[in-house]
Amino acid sequence: PSAYHAAAFNIQIAPLPGLFNVMSQFSQVLRTAITAVPTFTATQIPQDIQRAIMYSGVKDAAMLTARTLANFTEYSKAAALGTLPQITHELGEYGVAGDFDFRTDEAADSFLRSMGAKPRRGGVVGEFVHRMSDIARASDFALRRAIYEQTLYEGGDQLLALHRAREIINFRRYGMGDQLGIVHMLTQVIPFYNAYIQGMDVLYRSLTGKDAPSGQERGAALKQFYTAAAYATSVAVLYSLAKAGDDEYENMDLRERDKTWVIGDGFGIPVPGELGIIFKALPERVLEAMRKQGTPDEAVAAEAVISWFKAAFDEYSGRGYMPASFKPLLENITNYSFLSGRALEGTYQAGLLPSERTTSRTSELSKNIARFTADTTGVQVSPIKIDNFLQGYLGTTAGLLFATTDAMLNPDRIDRPLHQMVGLTAFTYDPVGTRRASEFYDLREKVVQTQNTLNSLMKEDLGRAADFAEKNADKLMLYKAVNSTLKEIERTRAYRNWLSSSDAAQSLTQKERAQQMEEIKRYEQQMFEWTRDVRNYLKL
Repeated sequence: PSAYHAAAFNIQIAPLPGLFNVMSQFSQVLRTAITAVPTFTATQIPQDIQRAIMYSGVKDAAMLTARTLANFTEYSKAAALGTLPQITHELGEYGVAGDFDFRTDEAADSFLRSMGAKPRRGGVVGEFVHRMSDIARASDFALRRAIYEQTLYEGGDQLLALHRAREIINFRRYGMGDQLGIVHMLTQVIPFYNAYIQGMDVLYRSLTGKDAPSGQERGAALKQFYTAAAYATSVAVLYSLAKAGDDEYENMDLRERDKTWVIGDGFGIPVPGELGIIFKALPERVLEAMRKQGTPDEAVAAEAVISWFKAAFDEYSGRGYMPASFKPLLENITNYSFLSGRALEGTYQAGLLPSERTTSRTSELSKNIARFTADTTGVQVSPIKIDNFLQGYLGTTAGLLFATTDAMLNPDRIDRPLHQMVGLTAFTYDPVGTRRASEFYDLREKVVQTQNTLNSLMKEDLGRAADFAEKNADKLMLYKAVNSTLKEIERTRAYRNWLSSSDAAQSLTQKERAQQMEEIKRYEQQMFEWTRDVRNYLKL
């Protein structure tokens, strides 16, 4: 509408160099494969609403939520039909628009396609993918319009309303420090890296009050944000007290619990990571340690508080973000997931031939590829790593592929539980829980490392070996107990595999097999009970 707006949103960024341009293609494929699946949108809406309540400065959280959901209902239908209301264009002229990074490698094509002057790549399929991506953009704009309208409703002027709607997350904030264009190149080759950086920027500006997204002067902005933070922390404390003693809550893996508001019966609401780690996870873990002080679970609860620092580092260091072109390959080579922070293949799988390395989540497609490759060429490939490779390059779309091929390749396979179904993973969790299993494997790692160190010292220096054994007697005496539990787990895994076989399908119904699978998981959790008792007693 004016020269001022034109100057504010004029970005002159040089095209990517050749190698980075090739790498950006991988990033674009993965980004599209994720955003074109409606489940991406379903996950983003509740997280973005929570962010807006904390950052935007609006006062009525309930009305903001209602406006956002109403807007999304309207916009998603319009996006599916290929049209959007006039207000999206009007606010878009002020920079208030839900969109993704601009494709500098094909600028002219981007403009021509967006204006409808050039058909989408891929014909009918390309147009379908574009409209599904438009639904994701519609969810973003639904929130921005809700912030805009809510600000006006609460007495703010248009300038403030536009600022809040734009700055809830501004994908065009590049700053003046990136003279070499390094950050720009990274945002092009790493999927969603720009969103990650901009999200961290919004958090920083809110914490410091400097150029706050709420559009208020620093003192008022700080008061608004820390008031909202106090409310969020209070909710987390009350929530934690209400969930105390609940088996599902207590047995959840801490990483999963940190990012979920637990409702019950395996259902929950996703929490934005950068906010949840401070205002949800920290008060939860501290309160749990206080509640369990003087109880048999005191040491484990205290350790959970200490482990929070690692979780915080993982969240704010951007460890899971790297170029999509080589991330899956690097993870497979190193046998390490940069997102989860854990090994792709555990110690149990490492003892098997690569083609036989699977978990309960491994797809039938990858199993068949691995077996066919081993039988016809003699090359051993791990199904776990095939899954990781496909998911690394195709994202959620790979999950849809696995769900389809599982039913085709193994009709007798037990249906995936809700928390493993594509599209429901953000809203569901394993009701049995895996926290005790995690505690066991953490203990096992410490015990095995200690035993292996002793074995090595006994070959080199008996004196040092004797001193080492004396200092680490508590861990060494657990070596046999750990191995005994592992052998029992091997037997339950064998029975799990049988339950998914055609032999089991002939004698048991799908429901009976699923029930027995749940019983096995609960039995395994009972086998890990001794781990917590020992760790508490020995302070391990």
